[in-house]
This record gives sequence, structure tokens and C-alpha cells, in this order.
Amino acid sequence: YRWINRAKHVGREYYGDKAKKSKEEQGSIEVEISILALRNTFGWGTARIQQALQFPKYIKDCMPFAASM
Repeated sequence: YRWINRAKHVGREYYGDKAKKSKEEQGSIEVEISILALRNTFGWGTARIQQALQFPKYIKDCMPFAASM
């Protein structure tokens, strides 16, 4: 348990919740727009969107939202 290790340190701030992702690790606006475009245009779910974001560039260029990817 992570909170046990936090208890070994002095100070109450160690008991607080820690952020799961830093701001740098969060997705960019371009990726967010691409995800929303896929969901709204094709009605795709999470698994299909993950596959589409990994398509080769020549396939992405044929898609209507290629400018945002």
C-alpha cells in the first residue's frame, strides 16, 4: 500500500492524494480532437478508436479528419 510508505515520512502532506498523471503526460488537444472526430463521425467505441490512432500515415491521410491527427 502506498499510503503506508507515505506514513513513514514526516508531515501531513504525504497522506494526501497524489496525481495519477502529470500535465505533460495528458493527451494533447490534437489527439483529443481526433478521438472526438472518430467517435462522432463513425460512432466508434474505445477499442476501435485506439486502433485508428495507430493507423499508418497513408491511411490517416484518407480519413476526413486527417488534418487533426
